[in-house]
Amino acid sequence: MVMIAAAGAAVKWFGSRRKGDGDATGQGDTAIVKALFKAANHGDFDDFLALVDDGCRISINSEELTRNDGKLDRGPKLFEDALGDMRAAAPDVRWELYDELSGKDDGDRKIAIRFVSSSTVDGATDELEVACWGLVKNDKLTEWHQTADQESYDRRRKRTGEDAVGSS
Repeated sequence: MVMIAAAGAAVKWFGSRRKGDGDATGQGDTAIVKALFKAANHGDFDDFLALVDDGCRISINSEELTRNDGKLDRGPKLFEDALGDMRAAAPDVRWELYDELSGKDDGDRKIAIRFVSSSTVDGATDELEVACWGLVKNDKLTEWHQTADQESYDRRRKRTGEDAVGSS
């Protein structure tokens, strides 16, 4: 019976289906995910930043994100700066949620999402699938990890004026 439940969860997680609410103000089931998508898609950061712990770190493709030559390395302002640059580089960017999972482990909550980020590049739609997970303590996001295709991710970083990950 456990194997059937695990197989069902895997099909739900890895199934290629979008929820179809890409233009919705806040996609997702949890307050953090809804607010994150509202910030990414509409530039409305207030709800999301209030849900990010001051010590929250962001890791993308196993590289810890820092901004402004390492001066900004955690917390709500790091998210606001990074998402703001993404929106400036691709004003038509849209994140569309595929799946969201949430659960508790020893009092901490964990969130896992998978979404497609799309924007127009040279007149064509560019899509990037992203998998993420976060740790929530005291109703605030304390860790955020994203994984995406490295080549596509670096192409988008360059559009915001950042170096490719792992390059100097």
